[in-house]
Order: sequence, then structure tokens, then C-alpha cells
Amino acid sequence: YGCIGLTSFPVIVIPNVTNVGGTWQGCSGLTAFPLLAFPSVTTFNNTWTSCDFASFPLIDFSNATSLPFTWAYCNLLTSFPAIDTSSVTSFESTWSGCSGLTDFPSINVASGVTFTSTWSNCTGLLSFPALTFTLGENFTNCWYNCDSLTSFPSVSMPAALNIESAWELCEGLTSFPAISLSTVTSALEAWITCTGLLSFPAINLSSCTNFYGAWDGCTSLVTFGDVTWSAGENFSYAWRDNTALANFNATLPSTTTNLSYSFNNCVALTSFDALSLSSLTTLLGTWQGCTGLVSVGALNIPIVTSLSSTYSGCSSLVHMPDMTTSTSLANLQATWLNCTSLESVGSITTTNATIFINTFNGCSSLLCITNLDTRNYSNTSGLFAGCTVLAAPDSTEQAALLL
Repeated sequence: YGCIGLTSFPVIVIPNVTNVGGTWQGCSGLTAFPLLAFPSVTTFNNTWTSCDFASFPLIDFSNATSLPFTWAYCNLLTSFPAIDTSSVTSFESTWSGCSGLTDFPSINVASGVTFTSTWSNCTGLLSFPALTFTLGENFTNCWYNCDSLTSFPSVSMPAALNIESAWELCEGLTSFPAISLSTVTSALEAWITCTGLLSFPAINLSSCTNFYGAWDGCTSLVTFGDVTWSAGENFSYAWRDNTALANFNATLPSTTTNLSYSFNNCVALTSFDALSLSSLTTLLGTWQGCTGLVSVGALNIPIVTSLSSTYSGCSSLVHMPDMTTSTSLANLQATWLNCTSLESVGSITTTNATIFINTFNGCSSLLCITNLDTRNYSNTSGLFAGCTVLAAPDSTEQAALLL
């Protein structure tokens, strides 16, 4: 461990050794490693971490069951042999940080369950094989920051449960295969900041509930398929900063509960279809900053409590159709702040709403308001500030609120 002056290692016989954890870790002077046999070793924890050899021999790993961090940060490795990994169940960070690898062999990963950070930060990887992850469940950060990959194969992941940040920062990817991920339950930030991604297929994510930030920052994404996500609940930040996305035709599931900042700063969006989401509780900042948004469909959102900043900064929006809300709606802070093209707003239930701070502030084209009940307000600061052509609020009380 840490013998940085060690430049070579002899061929030795170690038939009874069972633990080689960290044995050659940090031996950065090693330029090669001999063909040793490890007949009694099953776990290779950090065994060759941060070694600077350029190649590795075809050692027999048929008895190995766990390879955590085994070759992590071996930055000078440019290739790797097709070792026998048929019995390995854990591949946690096995090749993490091997930035010199340009390709990878088609190894047997059929017994693997854990693939957290397995190839993370392999920034030189140009291609990847179509492996079969028969039992693989956890793929958190698996291919994180593999930013030289321009395509990804149709790998088989029939048992995958967690793909959180699996392809995060894979900025070279321009497309993604239509692989089935029907068992996945969390796709949190799975493809976040894949800035080269141009399209996304209609893949099966039918068991997934968490899509938080899944495609956040995919700035080149133009088309998005009708993904199967029938169990989806949390879509907050899912498509934030998708600045090239002009159309969103996918149908959000009725199970959706959270759309906070989901389409924030999607400046290319020009329209958005009607939504009927009976489980949705918040639209906080959902379309905030969508400066190209001209029209939106009606909203049926019976249990939503907050419309804070929902359309704030949507400077091209002309008309807001009727909203089906309930007395649970409480917060309309900055809902249409600086919607400078907005001329009219349909009916909305605000019987128990208390917060109207800057609701229509800066709506300089707003002509009329109907059915806005402000009787229970606690703060109306800036409610109609800058509404220079608003002539007909629907009550004397609202008229008194004009600033």
C-alpha cells in the first residue's frame, strides 16, 4: 500500500491468501503487473486503486464475488482484458475514474446486483458494449461523466430499480436507445446535463415514481417521446433549462403530484396542452421564464395549493384560460409576474387564497380580470403594479388594489 517507488512486482505463489484489500493501492510507480493467481480470494477491495500501469494481465477472477474500487483511478489504463466476472455480485466503483480507458470488453455481469459508480468519470470512454445486467438493481452514478460517449448501446437491465444520476454529465450523447426500464422506481437526475442529447425515446418507465431533475439541463433536447410513466409522481425540475425543446407532446400521468420548476426556462416552448391532474399539489415556478410560450391549455388542478411564480416571466403569453381549482388554493405570489403580453385571465377559484404579492405585477397589456376573489387576502403588495391598461377589475375592492 502506498509504495510509490515500487516499479515492478515479482511472480509469487499465494495459494492461501484470502484478503488482498488495498495491497497495491497507491503504488503509482508500478508500470506493469504480473500474472498472479488468487485461488482463495473473493473480494478485491481497493486492490489496485490509483496504480499507474497502462495495461493489466488476464488474471483468473472466477472466484471473485466483489470488486469494490478494485481498479479505481488507474488513469493510465487504456484498455482492459475480458476477465471472468461471472460470479461477481458487486461492481461498486470498480473502474471509477479510469479516465484513460477508450473502450471496454464485453464481460459477464450476469450475477452483478450493484453497479454504483462502476464506470463513473471514465472520461476517455468512446464506446461501451451491450452488456446484459440480468440481476442488476442499483445503477446510481454508473456512467456518470462519461462525457466522450456519443452513443449508448441497448443494454439489458430487466431488474434495474435505481438509475439516479446514471448518465449524468454524459455530454457527448446525442441519442439514447429505447431500452426497457420498466422495473425502475427512481430516475432522479438520471440524464441531467446531457447537453448533447437531441432526442429521447418513448421508453418504458412504468414503475418509476421519482423523475426529479431527470432531464434537467439537456439544453439540446428537441424532441421528447411519449414515455410510459404511469406511476410517476415527482417531476420537479425534470425539464428545466431544456432551451431547445419547442414541443412537449408526452402525456403526464394522473399520479403526478409535483411539477415545481418542471419546465423552468424552456424558452423555445410556444404552447402547452391542457392538463387534468387530480393528484397535483403544486405548480411552483413550473413555466417560469418560458419567454416563447404564447398559449396554454386549461388546467384542471383541484387540490393545488400554490401557483407561486407558475408563469412568471412568460412574456409572450396572451391569454390564460379557465382554471379548475378549489378552495385549497392559497398562494398566488408572482403567478403572472412580468407577463407583459397577457391580456386576459379566465376564471379561477381564489376564495381562500391569502397571498397575492406581485400576482400581476408588470402585466402591462392586461385588459380585464374576472372572478378573482381577494376577500381573504393577507398581502397584496404589488398585485396590479404596472398594469397600465387594466380598466375593469371585477369588483370595487380589486379596483382599490390597483397601484
